[in-house]
Amino acid sequence: MSSEKSLILNAQQVHQKLLRMAQELYEVHYGANEIVLIGIDEMGWQIAQVLHQHFQSVSPIPAQLYKMQMDKKSIEQLPVIVGNPSLKKKNIVLIDDVVNSGKTLMHAAQFLCSQAPNRLSVAVLINREHRLFPIAANVVGLTLSTNLKEHVQVENTNDGFDVYLKNSK
Repeated sequence: MSSEKSLILNAQQVHQKLLRMAQELYEVHYGANEIVLIGIDEMGWQIAQVLHQHFQSVSPIPAQLYKMQMDKKSIEQLPVIVGNPSLKKKNIVLIDDVVNSGKTLMHAAQFLCSQAPNRLSVAVLINREHRLFPIAANVVGLTLSTNLKEHVQVENTNDGFDVYLKNSK
């Protein structure tokens, strides 16, 4: 079984997407006293760190940043937010790199909703159209229509992030 990899977005294009996403988050949360950005470990956390920097550069709204750790294969285990912040009545942005089936984001959102937030938004760099769970991203870098044999991979490079589409044959 071989696989081919095609570049979809280079580091500069991803940088531009994340900057635009930060501006859109500012618009979505305009008037908020503060927001809490939560990145899903591993690649979602890396994306969240860059998005947080961009958000701080375009918005006067204070933004906290936290990492969510979770077992993506076991929904029985509750996610853990590093630092254990109080999320009650906060505006939360849940961040991941790619949304595919929606299972990971659905599990994370369910946990965050149990924390009684004021508002919950979802931001993803790449949105795929293969939902098995009813969750949608509010802020999206790029939406791709792919088939089930294709895989989207976000790689951290020295210049930023590259996004590839891998075809399995």
